[in-house]
Amino acid sequence: MKRFLYLSWVALLFLIWTGCGDTFRPVIIPNPPTFPNPQAAHSVIAINDNGPISDGSVLVVDVSGDSEVSIGQVGIAPVHAVQQSANQILVLNQATTGNSSASLSKVAFNSTVISGAIGTISLPPNSQPSFVAVAPSDTTAYVTLPAYVPDPVNAPNVVVPSVGVVNTLTSALVNTIPLTNNPSLIPYALAVTPDKSKLYVANNPGSLSAFNTIDRSVRPINGTLTSSPIWLSVRSDSQRVYVLEATTGTVAWLDTSVTSGPAR
Repeated sequence: MKRFLYLSWVALLFLIWTGCGDTFRPVIIPNPPTFPNPQAAHSVIAINDNGPISDGSVLVVDVSGDSEVSIGQVGIAPVHAVQQSANQILVLNQATTGNSSASLSKVAFNSTVISGAIGTISLPPNSQPSFVAVAPSDTTAYVTLPAYVPDPVNAPNVVVPSVGVVNTLTSALVNTIPLTNNPSLIPYALAVTPDKSKLYVANNPGSLSAFNTIDRSVRPINGTLTSSPIWLSVRSDSQRVYVLEATTGTVAWLDTSVTSGPAR
């Protein structure tokens, strides 16, 4: 009996000893700031149009001290930019120095400083690109080409509004997706689902276009909008696309799993 009590006391002391170790037990889990919040990254990137014949520029500003960190040169008439990854943005230019070709500038960063030479991807001349979109960390970018001329030699006056498909690894326009043979239709905005499988185009006047990115085949859309779409936003699970209509201020949405809608 005494031996049993002795072993019990030893076991109890062992449990007390192990419970008094330097074990870290967190009681508060800090939450990072909601993104996009410039204070989290301490920087803001701006594109600047420096005049009709001068190259544009991209500027990195340290918001913690309101100071310029770095500046780089892009093409003439930069009109839109998108973040491709944590270390690169794409800047869309309607024309470049010395010719009438539009371009896409690849601007790489090391922390908040522009690093290396800024790459240039040529786009079709006089195609008047206005919007660029890319899925997160994807190497394929999509560019609106409202004034694209497929055959400038034999049919220089035939305009086919299209979307350009750009491989940012090889820095080349690899394909174009025609939207219509109606030159008055203008692709206004783009959205790619985060799973990289579907592309949606807001057209003016009021219509939507949709494509499967793997083979650029058309996805049918049922229904009509009440006014021209001016912006698109895709839900993070790739199951919904939200469409802002210009005149009515209505937000319509599409179910991307069946491409039905638009609904309101």
